Amino acid sequence: MSHREYVEADLLQAIAALYDAAVEPSLWPRVLDICREFVGGSSAAIFAKDVTGTRRQLVHVDGRLDPAFTRLYFAELAPIDPSNPAQVYAPIEQGVITSQKLDPREFSQTRFAAEWAAPKVSSTSVLRH
Repeated sequence: MSHREYVEADLLQAIAALYDAAVEPSLWPRVLDICREFVGGSSAAIFAKDVTGTRRQLVHVDGRLDPAFTRLYFAELAPIDPSNPAQVYAPIEQGVITSQKLDPREFSQTRFAAEWAAPKVSSTSVLRH
């Protein structure tokens, strides 16, 4: 099997898993893990928030993040997340890679980076409306 065939098979597996989870919500952690693996991420979640981060909700998570970090984000750090505008104002049906929307030097100087991103090393997110 060629590399392209492996990628296509993985993509088809991810798409099929998404359809399964839409019918059976208990499958979302595994589905998010499949999607995370496909894009090479460190974790995956489905969440909602407004531009200020004051209204936020975690819907599904893959379980790879320490639950304490997840609680910290949604309890305290979502309102100061510098990626809020890029995420909320992203065009519908278009992926958003936060590291391409935020200046890495500016981001690294934020309280958010110190308390959320630095302890986990990765500060890149891929989001889709």
